[in-house]
Amino acid sequence: MATDADIMISPQEELSARADINTEDNAQDRLKRTASAALARLSDVERLVSDMLWECDPELTLTYASARSTHLLGCHPLALRGQSLLMIGEFQADFASEQRCGPPEQIARRVPFRDVPYLTRHRDGTSQFLLLSGLPVFDDETQEFAGYRGTARNVTAEVEARRQEVQARRQLINAIEAIDDGFALFNADETLVFANSRIRELSGSCSHLLTKPGTTLTELAYANANTEFAGAGSVEIDRKVTDRLRQTRAGNFTLERAEGNKWLRVTDKRTQAGDIVSIRTDITNLVERETALRVAKEDAELANRTKTEFLANISHELRTPLNAIIGFGEVIHDELFGAVGNPRYRQYISDILDSGRHLLGIINDILDVSKAEAGKLDLSEESVHVPKVVESAVRLVAERATQGEIKISRNLAPDLPALIADSRKIKQILLNLLSNAVKFTPPGGTVIVTAQLAENGDLIISTADTGIGMTNDEIALALTPFGQVDSALSRTHQGTGLGLPLCRALVKLHDGTLVIDSKPNAGTDIRVTFPAKRLEFG
Repeated sequence: MATDADIMISPQEELSARADINTEDNAQDRLKRTASAALARLSDVERLVSDMLWECDPELTLTYASARSTHLLGCHPLALRGQSLLMIGEFQADFASEQRCGPPEQIARRVPFRDVPYLTRHRDGTSQFLLLSGLPVFDDETQEFAGYRGTARNVTAEVEARRQEVQARRQLINAIEAIDDGFALFNADETLVFANSRIRELSGSCSHLLTKPGTTLTELAYANANTEFAGAGSVEIDRKVTDRLRQTRAGNFTLERAEGNKWLRVTDKRTQAGDIVSIRTDITNLVERETALRVAKEDAELANRTKTEFLANISHELRTPLNAIIGFGEVIHDELFGAVGNPRYRQYISDILDSGRHLLGIINDILDVSKAEAGKLDLSEESVHVPKVVESAVRLVAERATQGEIKISRNLAPDLPALIADSRKIKQILLNLLSNAVKFTPPGGTVIVTAQLAENGDLIISTADTGIGMTNDEIALALTPFGQVDSALSRTHQGTGLGLPLCRALVKLHDGTLVIDSKPNAGTDIRVTFPAKRLEFG
């Protein structure tokens, strides 16, 4: 049995024992402080990182979720504990296709996995796209699989942006496919990026080169050259290819003859990034229409020349016998070889002379219009005293104006310069304009003849009446050869519709212009302008 002496402890042993106790206490404190610091660091990391931290057991049931889950899913971390990853979301094969699949095969093999697509929902019902990464956890003692510890990163914005980009690209491709023109895009190094089906249709035997990206412009140029210039030598082919590539790189457009009797307009333009946009338009119908129009124009011009030559020839042929008729009529009318027996014969011969002179005037007008259209109307220029010519023309229409109770007045500027022109043709212009003014003005109306200098030195001669006027369509008709405006007044006077077209041709022959300003029931103002270079100041 132990005595008190046996259990007595020496002072040195007691001090040593107390030191061991203090050392153990200090170690525990240090462990506690280290653990506390580690927890603090983990807590800070959880709050700072944008990813959600999670842990699950071997059956993928969540045993832990960090506070970030509130932001990502709208759920408190405690609400997620006990829920399976397979229940709150779906593993995806690809976000683009949204094809559902089971857990990644890494989980079955209990190895790490990274950035596996995972589709879940926020508490507000919106879809959330996550990328899950996980590390397998094993028990320290038994080394048995205890589950996974990992992160969840929200990529919803990136997925939506990618989807919008894909959708926009799909819409753009569909739009390019829908257009009637062929379209191809080449990048800056002149290799094919994309081509629509229409450009392949228009490319004939070279279409296969536009089905695969990476084809170069040089390859296409050689293929086209070999097709379009089959049988040409290599030197000629090289030259054609060089020319085609030069036009493409310069951004010019060309008109090419393609296979299948088609005409194509090829437009190549560079973008700011250096890419080349190539557009091909089938203009076969346009070329055929232009060819048809050109042929029709040539036929019309030939017909017009034939008509002009016919009118000129027939006018000459008619004037010869007509002058004889008028000459013999005047002899009989003046009774140069004795009296006419029956007074009625004198009336008949007067009618014959009037009709003959009228017909001669028409023939002369036709001949002048034909010459003007053929460019064969010549001028016999001299210094023309404008007031004198105006007075002469007014005298010739004065009797008709008096019979129609129409007043003709003059407004001639003093000291007008002489006009270098063909006096007979200037008189013809004034006579036609005054005759028309009197013809289309009802009784009681007025006609004013004006001659004055414009501010720029041009000479303006105009006739203004208070007649029936014309619409714009009627003005266009009146300026057409043989075009007559139908009205009650016009039917009371004879006419051919050559007056205004002849006036315009004669004015143009003098380097001048003829302008008609008219409105229905508001009269007509016709202004003839001669350039200052034709004026002669004394």
